[in-house]
Amino acid sequence: MADLTKSVMVSSVRGLIYTSKFDEALELLEFFSSDGAGTEPPRQEFDRLRLEIQINVGDIDGAVIALRDMVLQRDSTEAAKVLMDHLIHHGRTVEAEEICTHVVAKIDEQVVTTVEPGRRRALGAGLRYFLGRQLKFATINGRSPKITQELKTRLAPFGIPTNEDHISTLRRPNLLDPQDVKSSKWHVDPDVDYYPEYFLRTIGFKEAIRDLVLTKHPTKTVSLYRDDLVLTYGSCFAANLRLGLKKRGFEAENIDIPEGLNNSFALASYFRWATTGHDIGRGAYDRSKLGDVDKWGAGEDHHQHLQALMRSKLLVITFGLSEIWYERDTEEVFWRGVPTNIYEEEQHAFRVSTVEDNKKNIREMLSVLRSAIGDKPIFLTLSPIPLKATFTGSNCIVADARSKATLRSAIGEILDEIADSNTIYWPSFEMIRWLGGHLDYATLHEHSARYPDRAFIDDIVGAFCDMHLVETDHPQSISTP
Repeated sequence: MADLTKSVMVSSVRGLIYTSKFDEALELLEFFSSDGAGTEPPRQEFDRLRLEIQINVGDIDGAVIALRDMVLQRDSTEAAKVLMDHLIHHGRTVEAEEICTHVVAKIDEQVVTTVEPGRRRALGAGLRYFLGRQLKFATINGRSPKITQELKTRLAPFGIPTNEDHISTLRRPNLLDPQDVKSSKWHVDPDVDYYPEYFLRTIGFKEAIRDLVLTKHPTKTVSLYRDDLVLTYGSCFAANLRLGLKKRGFEAENIDIPEGLNNSFALASYFRWATTGHDIGRGAYDRSKLGDVDKWGAGEDHHQHLQALMRSKLLVITFGLSEIWYERDTEEVFWRGVPTNIYEEEQHAFRVSTVEDNKKNIREMLSVLRSAIGDKPIFLTLSPIPLKATFTGSNCIVADARSKATLRSAIGEILDEIADSNTIYWPSFEMIRWLGGHLDYATLHEHSARYPDRAFIDDIVGAFCDMHLVETDHPQSISTP
């Protein structure tokens, strides 16, 4: 085999980590580290890749030991920063303080012998970071006032910025919380949760969901037989969720659920009709299976839909956007948009719905559902798929942020108000759009910049099933002696 370049070695292993093939990644690392590859491996990069694998598979103790060895033996500042995040997350503040003390001492030694201006600036930035961390952990660990005062004195020169490269540590909360260096502190509740200070950017998506998004998620579980019905409603993300559930063997659809229920007005309209038979309205247009835009017709009365709702074990309802088209005379909102063949400029108009608009719709929707299905679990989600276009006249990326923020605020406020433990928010939006911004790989890129990779959708569905669904044996399938 021809000698492999070091970049090929690293990228090959990293590719396996990206796809959560951690056992294969470790095997390949071991092969490259042997003589089989014909090239001296990049030891430092390989050490980092091993750490990433350990962290991804949940071997925190192994990662901490390895990182600690890297810091103590090689003075790796980057490794120390990674270690800080994991020690903080697991409450190991004594070890964290020891690491900071070691790194500060090493930086002090280098400052004495370094004359190159750029290097001195880098050392100064590192000193600010680790002194700040050392003070934070010393305070948490209850060190004597003398020790904490000495650290505050060392930090004092960094309190006055001289240019953009020397922003005060005390004014950068991501480096040092001001409450740790002032005698008067802010109140902090015991269950406070902090935004991660460092992201392992190559962490597998499944592991990132588990470790960074779902750590405080409600642990509500639903026992399901394989033939129990799970209904998903809403945007195309709901359709993907439905397919993912069916792939796992759950019955996820047996009625003609309209695909165009992508705003809260449409969802409220549909559920009002499905549960009571109330007129579905003139705005119920959707895209047919042949691709035509046409008036949606259930093909039967509402009772089949009501019976399906009553038979279902849980519902998943996805909201898509807050931009709406409506009829001026009646103020009736269209499920998706106005078909070209009926559009009249003086009769049809566009607007962005408000948080209060959407809260009203969600409140009504939950009310009619609770009347029909009792306290069965209802999961609310926000589709991560961006707007395809905006009619606001502004930039579509900016308009999408407004649209999603409106819906997310409405969902959050409603859940706070109703205090219903069986209505739960599932953070698929945050998994793709917020978490995705911190990773080395794009989460929206399958066949355009708007759609999640199917592997990521599968990870989200898998996490949902693992956290909320418990498969049980059907009584008829249990043999008796």
